[in-house]
Amino acid sequence: MRKDLCLICYMIFSFMCCFPTAKAHKINQKNNVIEEQADIELSLDPIPDLTIETIRSELYSIDSLCRKGLIVLVFTSTKCPVANQYTQRLNRMNKNYTNASVIGVYSNHEDTVQVIAKHVKEIGILFHTVKDFDGKLANQLGATMTPQAFVIDQNRIIRYRGPVDDNRYANRVREKYLQNAIDQLLSDQEITVSQADSFGCTIHLPEETAHTITYARHIAPIIQRNCQSCHRSGQVAPFPLMTYEDAKTWSTEMVSYTHLHHLLVHHKALAFRP
Repeated sequence: MRKDLCLICYMIFSFMCCFPTAKAHKINQKNNVIEEQADIELSLDPIPDLTIETIRSELYSIDSLCRKGLIVLVFTSTKCPVANQYTQRLNRMNKNYTNASVIGVYSNHEDTVQVIAKHVKEIGILFHTVKDFDGKLANQLGATMTPQAFVIDQNRIIRYRGPVDDNRYANRVREKYLQNAIDQLLSDQEITVSQADSFGCTIHLPEETAHTITYARHIAPIIQRNCQSCHRSGQVAPFPLMTYEDAKTWSTEMVSYTHLHHLLVHHKALAFRP
């Protein structure tokens, strides 16, 4: 088993090298999901006045939005189960603040406008949503995860970067990082926590380099033998690994979890169900 895990990790890591360079990650033990290891200092310089486009093809400049109050950009995903658990929390936040607007940002290459529109309707998102074409906004702000929030003040300066709170399950939340940052900004108070490591799923930006290892010859057989019994619809694993697109989408998670032997936990969990 250990030999198989080493082989899987090596092959997937090699496959990962075909994609844009990944950020450093660790496992968030509380939520049992991947978490970024950010080493980023918040800049005191204004971000560029970028133009964002909603899924209804409405164009807004960051500057025009900032003049109306705080903007809360939350990078999210149609497929990330952690991000989707925050829908109602973000709906309430957008409703409760008159001087702060929540905007959902979809940067993943697989999240097309059509896919996003369907997702918004199905899970009941009530705040504005935008498609980050080519991942420009994610690259500009340094976003790496979904969900991940950025609070931008009226001077276009990032005042908070990090998770919405400390737990994917609403009834277990102890630290409301995003809400506290907004409240403190609106009250002209110093922000006690201006950034924290986000957890959930990695952002999947558009592919930039050509493959040197092929999926069909090298990766698919390994995944079929070792992963697909759990990573399929209706099984215990949190995401599918049935196609090339699935493997590409979840490539960073595959490397991190396999390297840390978390796949063994899934197999043990199947054998023991209280």
